[in-house]
Amino acid sequence: KLVKLPSPRLSRLKDSYSYSIDKILYVGTGLPRYHYRFHTFGLPEEFVSYLEDMKRFLQNLPEGLKSYLLYRPYSHKYGWNVREMIKDICPQAELLEHTGTISRLTDWMRKVKIFITDHPSTSFIEALAINVPCIFFWNHEIYVMCSEAEEYFELLRKAGILYKNPEEAVGKLTEVFEDPWTWWRSKEIQEVRNIFLERFGYSRKNWMEYW
Repeated sequence: KLVKLPSPRLSRLKDSYSYSIDKILYVGTGLPRYHYRFHTFGLPEEFVSYLEDMKRFLQNLPEGLKSYLLYRPYSHKYGWNVREMIKDICPQAELLEHTGTISRLTDWMRKVKIFITDHPSTSFIEALAINVPCIFFWNHEIYVMCSEAEEYFELLRKAGILYKNPEEAVGKLTEVFEDPWTWWRSKEIQEVRNIFLERFGYSRKNWMEYW
């Protein structure tokens, strides 16, 4: 007999979005350059493809949006020179290192105009819980979902939240940038968001009562 319990962490983040920073927050990830153990998060050669997708996203970003870009790199550098690549392609971008007046990534998520990520890790679930306008893209051949989860990710794709390539993600970002909230707060988007979170990011304001 199983009882589904809400995540205390996500419950604290639930619907806490309060826009105050006119920025596009782009969150990346990292991976060691050499394979040293078997685990489920990709191989170094796959990370090369990941970096190519990142480059394509930045190269296709309209000049008018580059100055709004706030990039959060992975905490460990691993020798990929991601920060240098970002500044080379998009010198207007601001790098959000793991220090500063707002230390936690979720604090930034609560305040920025739009949240972007290129991998399915912790932050994309947190962003959905916070209810900041989100656009996701990642290589679906590298980040493969189990069959039971696929229908939920298909909902994100059909709603225009998740994309298989960076060019389409840039297109959506360009489309909604001026007023992302009208799109994000629409009935369709909020229904899809709630269905996805009910399955993968279950949270309740009164989570303690459930526990």
